Amino acid sequence: MDFYFDRDTSVANSGMIEMDNFKMAWYLIRATDLEVNVSEGTNLQLAWNTTDPENTGKFLIHRGSHTGFEISESTLIAETTSTDFLDGNLEAYRHYFYRVIPVHTSGEVFFPSPEVHGETYIPGRSPEVRISAVNSPTVPEYEKFEVFLDLENVGIENPYDPEDIDVYALFSCPDGKKFRINGFYDDAGIRRNRPAPPG
Repeated sequence: MDFYFDRDTSVANSGMIEMDNFKMAWYLIRATDLEVNVSEGTNLQLAWNTTDPENTGKFLIHRGSHTGFEISESTLIAETTSTDFLDGNLEAYRHYFYRVIPVHTSGEVFFPSPEVHGETYIPGRSPEVRISAVNSPTVPEYEKFEVFLDLENVGIENPYDPEDIDVYALFSCPDGKKFRINGFYDDAGIRRNRPAPPG
């Protein structure tokens, strides 16, 4: 390893370097295999591993309300010396996002783990989906058909993500063939065109 005092000059210089806590070939401690499981509906149980149990002093648990949340003091919810954590008594039908940061026994803070998330619910309550209105009882050729759904006992983070909510219809032809047509979410259309409920 070279340290230059006289680079890009014609005058030779010399001196003394003092360094505090200088590390050669330093390694990272990582929190790995982070997973979250729902317990009793409104409790989320986190578990993970560390790449260096001997030199890991503690872990910082960060929680956000949306994916890709920015880690800050306001997202820190706990510190723990174990490789598991129970986040309890949370609001039902919500998505919670977590990252875990390992801290060296010397106090050095490392990089956060990849993000995981869990969704809470109320035990014993099944999701309910009701069609509250349609834009027309008949659908002319090449015209659109809109269905207005009321949902209960569900938590939706991203209505455009079919992994979060997937709505489709099966249409039957006169010859008996069936076609699956995927629906899509149009919040602007809902606000603009929603008809009054029947009756």
